[in-house]
This record gives sequence, C-alpha cells and structure tokens, in this order.
Amino acid sequence: MKTKIRNYLFTATAAILLLIANLFPVGMVKLFADTADAQRFGTTVQLYSTNTSTETIEYESRADDLYETINGVPQYTALASNSCGATAGAAIVGFYDKYYEDLIPNYTSYYPATGKYRISDKVYIPALMNELYTLMQTTSTGVSESNCLSGLRQYIQNHSHSISYSSVKSSSKINETAYQDSMNANKPVIIFAKNVEIVTYISKGTSSDTLSKMDINNNHVFVGFGYYRVKYYENGKVFRTDTYMKVATGLGMDTAFIRVSSTAVSVSQSWLVNAYSVTIT
Repeated sequence: MKTKIRNYLFTATAAILLLIANLFPVGMVKLFADTADAQRFGTTVQLYSTNTSTETIEYESRADDLYETINGVPQYTALASNSCGATAGAAIVGFYDKYYEDLIPNYTSYYPATGKYRISDKVYIPALMNELYTLMQTTSTGVSESNCLSGLRQYIQNHSHSISYSSVKSSSKINETAYQDSMNANKPVIIFAKNVEIVTYISKGTSSDTLSKMDINNNHVFVGFGYYRVKYYENGKVFRTDTYMKVATGLGMDTAFIRVSSTAVSVSQSWLVNAYSVTIT
C-alpha cells in the first residue's frame, strides 16, 4: 500500500512539473531566485565622489600595448541614476547588433562606412534600455547581478538568439589572461564593481604621464572592451608596468580605465564583484 501511495505521489509531482515546464519554457524559469538582500548595482545615491586626484609618472621612455574589441563598444549614457545594468546591457546588445542586425529591429547600431558605433539616438536605444530595465527587474535600489544577466538573456532569446557568459574572474581578481583572450576574440566583458577608482584620462607627455583619477562611490556595472598595458623605462630598463581594463562607464564620459595591476604600486582588486565575457550567437 505504501508503495502505491509513493507511486501516486511521484506521478502527481511529475505532472505538476510538466505543467510548469509547459507554462514557463526553458530560458524563462529562474533556477536561482534573487534574495531580498542581494547586492545591487546602480543605486540612486550619488555615484560620483568629490575624491578626485592625479598621479604623475616620470620616465625616460614608454611603450604601450592595446588589445581592443573591433571599434570598441557603443558609448551609451544611463537614462536614470539606477540604470547602469540596463545601460551596460544595451551597450552589449548594440555591440552585437553589428553582427546580428535583428537584435535592435529597424535600427543600425553602427556606421556601415566605417564600422564605428553610433551614439544613442532618441528613439531606439532609449526604448532598448527601458525594455532591459524592465526585463532586469530594476528597482529604485538598482539591479542585482543575477537579474541583470537573466534580463539580458531574456532579451536576446526574445530576438531568437543565444547568449552565454564565461567568467574572467580568478579567485577575487580579474584573470588578466582570460580578459585579454576575450578582447582578442572580439567579445565585450560585463563587469560588476563596487567602490572602484577609475582613471578618467591619461595625459601623455614626452617624459611623464599624468593620470586623472576619480572614485565611483557605489556599486556599478561597466562594459570592458580593451586591455591596456604600459611599460615605463629608465636607463634602458623597465621600472614599472601598469595594466588596465578599458571600460565604458555609461556615465557620459567616452572611456575610462580600471587599473588591475602595477609593478610599482599596490593595486587592490577588492572592488571586483564579478566579470563575464559575453558571447551572442
């Protein structure tokens, strides 16, 4: 008798699961629900810090290498103070729209003559960002990492394409080799950061560089599209090597850099929450 009851229960459970599967196709069901205390990005508090600074590096000569996605990424600016997830997602969609032009229907995200990406228009990109804002379940406190990734996935699947995420984080740091490989493979990286210092400008002189730096005093989502390495020489020998991620901030500035390593100064990566190379096919 007990065996029959167990069989009935198993059959009933299987039927319920089948019903759920039919109502919510693969790609729509969240396997891991967001928790109320999940870390959120792009909150409404002030992103910018009054803590700005400069750093001057003197040298005899310098050499730099830049590995970058083809034509960078679209430089879109956030529509709202808590929408950095949707803005980063839109930049990734705009990047891949160059290769799959049905990702943003009736809109071309780049200039066909040059391949360079357009800045945001007044209709299609704002609509894209608003749609992602909703799909990512963004609230007045921002967006969680899981909702950001699943919302972007849902948008891509809604347009009959596939998306995959590959971590470029190793322990608590950026895996520089994996990040560089992503750039060489022409794949942008979505970066979840907290309280990070960015370099907003690098002024190159004949014998010195001046770095303009600024703190982002909150959790923020960036899109990485370049790997930048600078070697500084004195008396014919390298005395310092700095490595940066070149990123789109979504904050109205064209480009910024996040320094991930240096042989001359200690560089903490405590700002890193997660980072993923993004592939859309």
